[in-house]
Amino acid sequence: MEQWSPVKVIWFDAHGGDTGWGAPEELEHRAYEVTTIGLVYKYDFEGITVVMSHSDDQIGGYTFVPKVNIISVTQLVEEEA
Repeated sequence: MEQWSPVKVIWFDAHGGDTGWGAPEELEHRAYEVTTIGLVYKYDFEGITVVMSHSDDQIGGYTFVPKVNIISVTQLVEEEA
């Protein structure tokens, strides 16, 4: 997959709870399924880094997802102008 390709990444995310007291049955014992859409910066054996925006020498906002958490990566088709 080429750098700056638009993609949709579906992945599992860890989460934590409130720092206060609560009943054990209120715990969510599952990962959250998350969808991230953006531009590929790097995709390799470690995982994928997706950015929201980029210019010639800067990026704006990014998400790194470890490979083990990735459910799927779908390349989105760029529309021709």
